[in-house]
Amino acid sequence: MTTRKVAELEELRFAWTAKAAFRLDVAAFSVEQGERILLTGHSGSGKSTLITLLTGAVLATSGRVQVLGQDLGQLSAGTRDRFRADHIGVIFQTLNLIPYLSIIDNVLLPLSFSPLRASRLPGAQRQAEAARLLERLGIDPGSHAGLSTSQLSVGQQQRVAAARALIGGPDLVIADEPTSALDRASRDAFLELVLSETKRAGSAFLMASHEAGLEALFDRTIRMEDLLIARSPA
Repeated sequence: MTTRKVAELEELRFAWTAKAAFRLDVAAFSVEQGERILLTGHSGSGKSTLITLLTGAVLATSGRVQVLGQDLGQLSAGTRDRFRADHIGVIFQTLNLIPYLSIIDNVLLPLSFSPLRASRLPGAQRQAEAARLLERLGIDPGSHAGLSTSQLSVGQQQRVAAARALIGGPDLVIADEPTSALDRASRDAFLELVLSETKRAGSAFLMASHEAGLEALFDRTIRMEDLLIARSPA
């Protein structure tokens, strides 16, 4: 079966202006359609930076970042935001839930920014799909209906953030340390459900984590240390 590249990096170089000592150099990296990749590495190795570059939230200093064949560096900031909303679901390390919205409304939020993802769920189905995802991930929408996300435990908030990233079947789901508040049994069960849902939607899944023992759940495991290019100081 022919697959397509959902994301691709080529000769990437990036440096945070406020962190002169940090520089990210990657010769090549790609994610295939439907692929499940675990990105590992010690704290400070660049996992979160690489994820941020793939979302287009920041731009590479040089080189190319492509998602679905689109060079993100060629898009304006507003166009990148719309492109990300249409094609990428993100489970942020800081979660970024909206505390004054209900749990269901937090899950539905991406559909407000992406007509493409919204079009996959006719209006009458949207609430039902949000509730289904929450239930699959271990949150009962009925018993939590009156709660804001700020009233949930961190583990519950992570589940809501995952449902939000998954709704509308984005082409790529990216997760940055999404299981940090879960014990091992809950972590494995949660990941199996997320992986099942991404497979159901045909989405690729890229997850950054420093936790051990996750490799068997993924198609590939990539260590940041192996991905980075060793360069002489400029």
